[in-house]
Amino acid sequence: MVGLIRGGYIGRMVRVNLTKLKVKVEEVKPDFMVSYVGGSGWGARLIWDEVKPNVHPLSGKNKVVVATGPLTGTLVLGACKTSLSSISPATKLYGNSSIGGMLGVELKQSGFDALIVEGASRKPVYLWVTDRRVEIKDASHLWGLGCLSAEDAIRKELGDAEVSVATIGPAGENLVKFACVMCDRGHQAGGMGIGAVFGSKKLKAIAVKGHFDIPVANMELMRSTFDRAMKYVNYEGGDGGTVRGRVRMGDASCYLCPMACRRVNVIGKTGIKILSPEYEETAFLSMNYVLPSMKDVVYGGWLCDELGMDVVSAGTVIAFAMECYERGLLSREELNGLDLRFGEAEDVLRLLGDVARRRGIGNLLAEGVEAAAERMGEEAIRIAMHVSGLKALGYDVKAALATALAYATYGIGEHSDGAGAITYDLKAGRGRYTEDQAERVSYLQHVGLLLDCLGVCQLPWVRLGLNLEAYREAYEAVVGVNVTFDFLLRRGKAIYDLTRAINSLRGIYGGRGNLQPWFKHLALSGALKGLKPSEAGSEGCWTRTTRLEMGCEDRDPEEGKAYRAQA
Repeated sequence: MVGLIRGGYIGRMVRVNLTKLKVKVEEVKPDFMVSYVGGSGWGARLIWDEVKPNVHPLSGKNKVVVATGPLTGTLVLGACKTSLSSISPATKLYGNSSIGGMLGVELKQSGFDALIVEGASRKPVYLWVTDRRVEIKDASHLWGLGCLSAEDAIRKELGDAEVSVATIGPAGENLVKFACVMCDRGHQAGGMGIGAVFGSKKLKAIAVKGHFDIPVANMELMRSTFDRAMKYVNYEGGDGGTVRGRVRMGDASCYLCPMACRRVNVIGKTGIKILSPEYEETAFLSMNYVLPSMKDVVYGGWLCDELGMDVVSAGTVIAFAMECYERGLLSREELNGLDLRFGEAEDVLRLLGDVARRRGIGNLLAEGVEAAAERMGEEAIRIAMHVSGLKALGYDVKAALATALAYATYGIGEHSDGAGAITYDLKAGRGRYTEDQAERVSYLQHVGLLLDCLGVCQLPWVRLGLNLEAYREAYEAVVGVNVTFDFLLRRGKAIYDLTRAINSLRGIYGGRGNLQPWFKHLALSGALKGLKPSEAGSEGCWTRTTRLEMGCEDRDPEEGKAYRAQA
């Protein structure tokens, strides 16, 4: 079957060793392409093969795999995704983040499916990838610049305004554990701290521009598949009322996506346009801080983009500091003189800069909520919101019990891939425990990972209800290989298990199997007043039997090694 591959894959990846300043192009075997699909599947297998279990995330021995999927850059809804995989500084486990923008499209048009970065440079550098060539360029003059400023500087230096640029800001340079990689003015690989891995390698940015065509096996079939998928497109995002009137300029879409779910806003009177805030940013920069003005929220989103920090993680850790201040766990002196109260924007925005540059209390908060709470003591641990060291997403699991199970069991922490379970909560009834809950959560986790591997956005499936069979048809049209969706889903499950095996060798198998105390608090006010995951329900979710059903029971590392032979 694999010998019939006629499109989708380029068949070539490039390895850059920053210690030796060497570039090596490698052919990709067809059975590897199909078995690990692409994107985060390739990333997981390469990390499994090449990064030993005892390697520190910020060591030169850690690697970053930038990998496209077979559908990236083709005529498929939302086919603009690229995966960044590494050992995460936020969790010390395997982690991957999916990023939009044109990075993956340009990488394939440059003649590569994937880029592996290893080693560490002694001075700041950036990579210039174009038409089957990679050049390691000096970035000393860019070190210290914000992400958006560095993007502009690199495009000007290369003399091409259309170059795709993925870069880090001060947060990545200062090894903030939730530093992100920013791409093309508003697309983030956030949460897992891969920006800090870039920083540890003195890698400021990756700039890519290609001119080759991406091969497609059956163009006629791909067009007809796309036309059928377009019938699902009837998307209306939230109007946003006040937001539209005061700061919102319009909508924007990703490459070849008709949904246009991005929001273009302007910062005050500056005229600076940004692709934020979206719903998660709005939740974590407004409700989380109780900020009264959307202008402050938009500015906070821009500030996080420029500093190179994941908005949700930054929103979580600063809200944690605010609650600690109100409870007397942090003093004003410890907060660098800030009066960090809910509803006050000025001190919140100042603290974002302190975290990115590790100034004062910002140095502690830059370690993330889990590490900061552990240093502060038992009461701080009790109110800390995180799962396996990762940020808390914008779904309160008190009324979303399948999502609670997904958070507790997802292999890399509280990740947006695991958040797909909210679709099941909405159908089954929020706050209800159901007999098929574990089975459905497991299925949704595997589907989410599969779509990442294919190189497509999950939103057409989640929000438009696009039939999953459409992705199988697209794979067949692009790659030229006849497969069933069940085959693709089984590959998703195998890759999912592989990520658990990586973590097993690092001492933790899968999710840590439980939620932090905060998630079990009784909601005291608001729409969820009186709700919390019940003890009986919790038992139903997290007994050993259920964890076995989810594939999440702890394994002996030796068993993980045995799995290695089968992967």
